[in-house]
Amino acid sequence: MVSPSKTRRVRSLEAWDALKQRNLEYAINLLVAGEWVANGSVKDGYSCLDAKVGSERCQETAALVLILRREIIGYLDDHGLTHGFKFLIEKYRFRHADDKRYNEIFTIDDICVGSDERYDRIKESIIDFMGSDWTIFLCYAHTIASFSVLSTTECGIPIRYRRLSDILVETTPEQRDAGLGDYHDAEFPMRTEFTEISFRLIDKLSTKILPQGVSEVPFGEKPRRCYTAAEQAREIFHFSKAIKRPGCREEHLITVGSFSASVQILLRLCWVYGIPLTVCMPRLRYDGSASACNGKYAVTISDVDEPVTYKLTSVTVITYMPTDESGGSFRMVDSKEAGIEDEPCWKLLGYSMYDNSQPGNFLTSPSDGKFTEALEQVDLNHIVSIFGFFHEEYPAKTENPPDIDEMYRVVCGDEGDVGALMSREGGFDGCGVNSNENSNTNNLLSIRNSVTDLSQKHDLRDTFIAHQRGPNTSYQMQHKPISFTFSHMDVSTPRTEELKWATMLQKHKSTSEPMFASLFTVVNAVYSMSDKDEADRLMRMNNNNQKIRDLMKKHPSHIAFLRDDHRQKWERWAMEKQKKNKVKL
Repeated sequence: MVSPSKTRRVRSLEAWDALKQRNLEYAINLLVAGEWVANGSVKDGYSCLDAKVGSERCQETAALVLILRREIIGYLDDHGLTHGFKFLIEKYRFRHADDKRYNEIFTIDDICVGSDERYDRIKESIIDFMGSDWTIFLCYAHTIASFSVLSTTECGIPIRYRRLSDILVETTPEQRDAGLGDYHDAEFPMRTEFTEISFRLIDKLSTKILPQGVSEVPFGEKPRRCYTAAEQAREIFHFSKAIKRPGCREEHLITVGSFSASVQILLRLCWVYGIPLTVCMPRLRYDGSASACNGKYAVTISDVDEPVTYKLTSVTVITYMPTDESGGSFRMVDSKEAGIEDEPCWKLLGYSMYDNSQPGNFLTSPSDGKFTEALEQVDLNHIVSIFGFFHEEYPAKTENPPDIDEMYRVVCGDEGDVGALMSREGGFDGCGVNSNENSNTNNLLSIRNSVTDLSQKHDLRDTFIAHQRGPNTSYQMQHKPISFTFSHMDVSTPRTEELKWATMLQKHKSTSEPMFASLFTVVNAVYSMSDKDEADRLMRMNNNNQKIRDLMKKHPSHIAFLRDDHRQKWERWAMEKQKKNKVKL
C-alpha cells in the first residue's frame, strides 16, 4: 500500500483507464504510420515503446514490437485498410496535438477522449486481430516506457534506467476489499503482467522458427533431447523460465528466461519476418597509466595513479537486411539505396574500447579504420550469437534459476561437449538461421562452448560500460580492451541512427576535452569527472542546477558535452552572475 502525502496527487481510476486506452491508440498509430512529429519535435516515437522493467530483456520488447508491426500491417494490407487508416491517424494526431503528458493527467477532464467513428472501427478490428496478449503487451509497453528514462553517458551509451515518479492510482473496490488501501503504485503490477506476457509471446512465436516438416511437439514436464538448433533454442527457452524480485517491490515478480536462448529465437524470428537490423558501434579510446591500460583485466580507478581519460574516436553504423545467403543471414546494405532509411529496425547499440598501444588486428586493432573494416566483414549472426552466449543468462536477484548448463547438455546432447573452433571475426560454420538449410549447425551447445572459450580468452564476461560501486556512489567506467559488446537494444530507423551518431561524433571531434572515469547523473544525463570523491558528492546531491555549476567549475571545457537544456541553463546563470558581478567568470 502507498500512503501519499498531501502534496502527492493520485489518478482517478477513470483517468487511469483513459490514459491506458490513449497509450494503446498512440502505439497502434506508431506501428502503422510511424513517428509522430509535431512542431519540429517528436511527440510520439519508437523510443516510447522501450519499456524498462528491470529484467535486462530490452531485446525481447524491441523484437516483439517489430514482429507485431509486421502482423498489423499485413492485416491492414489484406483488408485494404492501410491507406485509409493512415489518413485517419493523421486526423487523430491533429485532434490530439495538445494532449497532456501522463504526469499531467489525474482526472478524466485532463485527457482528450473520443475519436473519429471510422478510426475507432478499424482500431477495434486491429485489437480483435491482435488478441488479448498482444493488446496488453502493446498498451503496457507504451505505458511503462513513459514512466522512466535511460540515463545516457556523454558518448551516447546508456548505463541505467531511472523511474521518473511513483504512479499513484486509486484502487478498485476489489483491491480495497483485499486490503490494498485507497491508493497503490500501478506500475509494478503492470511490470509483472508485462513480463509474463512477453515470455508467453516468445514461447508461442518460437514455433515459427521450426524447420519444415518438424511438427510442434507439446512441451513435456521436463526438457527433452532435440536435434535441430531451432528446436533446442525453443526447448531451452521454455524451461528456463524464472522470476526476479525487484529490490524496491519484492512482492511484484518479474518473469525472465534464458538470455542466450531468447537471442537465438529472436534473431531467427527477425529473419523469418524480414525485419532489418541496425548495429551502432561507437569506439572509445582510453588513456591512463601503462599498468592500467595494458592489464588483462579491468582495473579499479583507485588502483590508477593518474586520471583515466576517454575519447570517442569513431562510430560505425551498419544496417542489415535478411537474405537467403549463407544458410539464412543478414547482408549489409546502404539504407538509402535499399529504401529503408525510415523503416523501423531492431537496433543493436554497442561499443568497443581500446588503448592506442594495445597489440591486435581486426576487432582488436587500435586503428579505427581497420576495426570498421573488420566489423563490416563479420557475419551478423556470428557476433550476435557470441554476445548472446557471453551475456549473463539471468539478471541479479533471480530466484533459483534453472541449471542452464545442465539444460543445454540435456537438450543438445553429448556431441556438443567439444566446442568448435571459433573466433570473434572468423565465424562458425553453419551459423545460418534458416532452419530448413541442411548445412547449418544442429547443436547450440557447440557454439556455446566455443563462446565460453572466447569470453575467457578475451575477458568478455564483464563488458557493461560502467558500474556503481555502492548505493549513492558514482559510476566507474570500464578500463580494459573490449573488442565489441552490445549495451541496449530497441527500435529505431537507419536515418535516425546515422544522423544521431554523426552528430555525436562531430561533437567529440570538435573539442580536445576528454571524458573521465567517474560518472554521476543529472536526471537522465550522465556526466564525467576526474575526481571520484567529487563525483560521489554530486551523485548524492539533489539540486540538478548546482550539479551542473559544480561540474563546470571543475571542468569548464565540459560545456561541449552538456545536453542542450543543461547548457542553456548554465549559460543563463553565468550571464546573470556576470551582470551582478558576484563572481568572476
